[in-house]
Amino acid sequence: LVPVPAANKDSVIQSDKDAIVANVKAVNPNADTVEVADDGSVVVTFKDGSKASLDKSKTVGDVDKSELTTENTTAKAALETPNFKNADSDKQAALTTAIAEADAILTGSKKDIATQADVKTATDNLKNALSELNGDSNLSSAKDTINGLTNLNNNQKQTALTAVDNASSASDITNVVNAAKATDDQMAALKVDSNLTTADDIKKTTNYLEADSDKKTAFD
Repeated sequence: LVPVPAANKDSVIQSDKDAIVANVKAVNPNADTVEVADDGSVVVTFKDGSKASLDKSKTVGDVDKSELTTENTTAKAALETPNFKNADSDKQAALTTAIAEADAILTGSKKDIATQADVKTATDNLKNALSELNGDSNLSSAKDTINGLTNLNNNQKQTALTAVDNASSASDITNVVNAAKATDDQMAALKVDSNLTTADDIKKTTNYLEADSDKKTAFD
């Protein structure tokens, strides 16, 4: 059967008529001519001159939207997951756009006019948008970055990791990571100051170099 949109069932377009002809000839190799009426019914003339009629129920079918329905359900469920909430904004937009298009075909303005090709495109767009979500990847990358900050103590790291887990968007994750990096830099500066424990280290500081000569002598 050739899938035909509901709106075209009584006025089958030429491309669908051509597909009906091809289908009929494929199963009737002795067919000479195939005449397709506007409603999809067919009159076949065979090479021996005999004729046969086919009702439109034998040639025209409905557009199959089952896979699109399944993918759209999966996509809507994904909207509630961290993989969506923590994804980049352009990837979120791609999914919501694909869902809107699917809704239009399944229940909206395109319900009766969408072709099988339209349905396939919408299904593919949903699959691609779902596969491109990167919220989980963003979360994992953020945790790797935080765990790699060598100047943070365990409590600071755990605080940052908890904040990342509680993030509700990609920008939240970025803010947490940037704050952790800033703290790491501050901790590094403190470690530098605390490491000035030897006389040679102290003699390199501005505090020593600019001290009065008698103070330097006393220190030496």
